[in-house]
Amino acid sequence: MQMKNDAPGAHIKMISRSGPDESFFSYTGRVRKFKDFTALSYTETDDAGQKSDVLLRVFDDRLTMIKKGQNSGSMEFAAGEKRQVRYDTSCGRVDFTLFTEGLEIEKDCGEGLHIAVRYILDYGNGYSQEHSLDISVAF
Repeated sequence: MQMKNDAPGAHIKMISRSGPDESFFSYTGRVRKFKDFTALSYTETDDAGQKSDVLLRVFDDRLTMIKKGQNSGSMEFAAGEKRQVRYDTSCGRVDFTLFTEGLEIEKDCGEGLHIAVRYILDYGNGYSQEHSLDISVAF
């Protein structure tokens, strides 16, 4: 794939599934290619109108998501691995364990890329939930 080093007009589409719920998101952001990873950056707005800057780093074998704003935190997805996560929200801090069941990264999708991740969030109180995230990027 011949990717531009810096593409400011990237179109990012996401489908997020949490249990039976499904949400669709669309963002315009920036894509930058580095030696070891591709970075996607965009701004998202939550249901309360709070904005967060989001940075996704796409490696060959893992995905990191870093959010900064009213809601902030970071997550790293690597197939078959568990990670401890701390997420700060306007309602307080949430600690949980993230287990990545599966991660597929396709970088050779013409002028774009596709990421599919399946994971479980375990809140440590007997409550856990399956999630998935499908990300398509065109630039």
